[in-house]
Formats: sequence, structure tokens, C-alpha cells
Amino acid sequence: MITFKNTINWSEMNIKRKQIPRTFHFKMTRNKAWDVVVKMIKLDGKKILDFGCSRGEFFDFLKSKGVKFEAAGYDIDESLKKLNLKFRIYSDLKKIKEKFDIVTMFEVIEHMKPDEAMEKIKMIRNILKEGGTLVISTRNISSLRQAWEFWYDITHVRPYPIKDLIFLVENCGFEFIDLIRTECSINPFHLILCIILKKDWCNGYVAIFKKR
Repeated sequence: MITFKNTINWSEMNIKRKQIPRTFHFKMTRNKAWDVVVKMIKLDGKKILDFGCSRGEFFDFLKSKGVKFEAAGYDIDESLKKLNLKFRIYSDLKKIKEKFDIVTMFEVIEHMKPDEAMEKIKMIRNILKEGGTLVISTRNISSLRQAWEFWYDITHVRPYPIKDLIFLVENCGFEFIDLIRTECSINPFHLILCIILKKDWCNGYVAIFKKR
């Protein structure tokens, strides 16, 4: 039986996060998170829950790519249930009894404080099948652009730097599998400026985890 800490010891995190390898920093793409997921993960025939699903735009994207899957969504906006959406939608993770192969969280975690994020991720673990996959995308605060643009969205609570996110999710019973930096700039002037200022030139990233 796996047990978890209720809160993070941040001094411990600062030590352990330094032990996380940096090899994934070399993986990058100009594509956005949805494209990365389609290319990196086998989705055909899978049961997928999108956390923060809204009207199901991610599912529409998958259909446009010819992916065959079973869809369900979670969103705190209960008004979505009144719409004629073509997938099951939940507003309470505790009431979900079914199990999923994959849970996705696109641009959601930055709207949560760490303790809330941990609580939700532990709940997600409970609804994943054994060996199930959790996909999280968020803004890359290490990038030159996001260093200032991130805070333009007043609903953003805090950024999650790469190593902090990996440590947090692993602390919830997951194994880190892979990371791809997304929306990478190819503008030569921007790249030179990033190098001079020691900033990243990729605006987001996708982290992939496996339930353990």
C-alpha cells in the first residue's frame, strides 16, 4: 500500500529537485501540447478523462486526428452539464467510480496552489487504472516570454517550474516518464536574446507520468 504526505516539505523539495536529471531539457518542439500528446501517447481505444474539459475542445481535436477513444470530462463549471455535450461530464472527482487509461490536465495546474494541486492529483490517481497515464501541460516560467506574460492572466495562482512539478506529482504516487518543451521559438533574434539572458525559448511544456 502506497502512502503519501498531506503536504510538501519545501526544504526537502529543494534538495530532491536538484537530483532530477536534466536530459529532458533537450526535447523540444514548435508544436502545442495537444499535438505532442497525439504524437507521444497511444490514444486509440483508450478511456480518457480530460480534467478541466470545458466544452470538450480537446476531444474535438482528437476526433479531427482520427483517434478512436472513449471520452469523459471533469470541470467545476456545472453549467456545462446543461449543454448537449457528447461525453460524460463530472463536477466532483470523489463521485467518479469508473477507471481511466489516461487523464489529461491542459493549462490547469497553474490555477491551483500546491496543496490543492496535490489533493486533485491524488484523486486523479484513484480513478486511473493500474499503470495509467497522467499528462500535465503548463506554462514554462523559465522562458523569456512567460517570465512576464504569465502574470497577465489574473486567474493564474502560481507557476510550476519543471522540477517543482515533477517532484510534486511523484510525491502523489506517480513515476515521471517524459517531458517535452513546447511552443519553441525559431526566431534567431529571440534565441540570441534568450541565450544572453539565460532564459528558455520554449513557452510551455508537457510532462508525462505513470501511476505506480
